[in-house]
Parts: sequence; C-alpha cells; structure tokens
Amino acid sequence: MIRKLFTSLFFVLILFGVCGMAAPNEVLAAEQIGYVNVQKVFNNYPDVKSAISAIDLERQNAQKQFNEQSTSLDDNGKADLNKKLAEQVNNKEKEMLGPIQKKISEAIVKVAKAQGVGTVLDSSTIIFGGKDLTEAVITEVAK
Repeated sequence: MIRKLFTSLFFVLILFGVCGMAAPNEVLAAEQIGYVNVQKVFNNYPDVKSAISAIDLERQNAQKQFNEQSTSLDDNGKADLNKKLAEQVNNKEKEMLGPIQKKISEAIVKVAKAQGVGTVLDSSTIIFGGKDLTEAVITEVAK
C-alpha cells in the first residue's frame, strides 16, 4: 500500500515537473524564432538588378562563344567547351552574387541579435508563429 502511494506520488511529481518544464520552453522557443523572406530581401537589394544584368550578359556571351566555336568540334570538344563556358558563367555569378549574399546574411544576423532572436528561418519554411524580420533586414541592407 505504501509502495503504491509512493509510486503514485512519484509519478505525479514527475508529471508536474515535465509539464512545468515543457510549457515555458515552448513559449521561450516561439519568442526566439524569427523568419525572413530572403527572396524579398534579395529583390530589394540596391545593386541586384545590375548584378543580374552582368550575369545575363555573361550567359549571352558564353552562348555566342559556344555557337561560334562549336561548329568545328566533335561531341567531346563541344562538351568540354560547354563545361568551360558554364564554369565562366558560374564564376561570374559567384563574383556578382557572393558579396550580396554575404551582406544579406550579415544583416540577418545583426537584426536577429538586435531583436533577441536566436533562430532565423526562411519564411517559406514557417507554417505558424515566429517573428517576421524581413522589413528590418531590408532596412539594414539598404544602409
């Protein structure tokens, strides 16, 4: 009898302990999660249009170069030329978009820290809850 009473009491204490610990953590976690519409921030970046134009021009030049040089090449030569030109375009993308991506990432970190947010997700992954940091990040990037 005493053993059953002790076991029941122990079970109730554990249950209250687990419930008491879970509820505050859930509230705290919800307050520390933020989200950013990264695509919107990217589209609002001041120099993004010129960067995309430069990349498009690089693609057009690569296509033109491929069309001019591939006529006298066999299939292996065409594949090699295509690989070389694709790498040039890829390098141009990294050159033009890398600094933009870095600045956006830095702005997200800065805004999140300023607003006490410990975890930031892309807005496309959020179903419910969290704090929208998008406009604050756009403002920070524009500085």
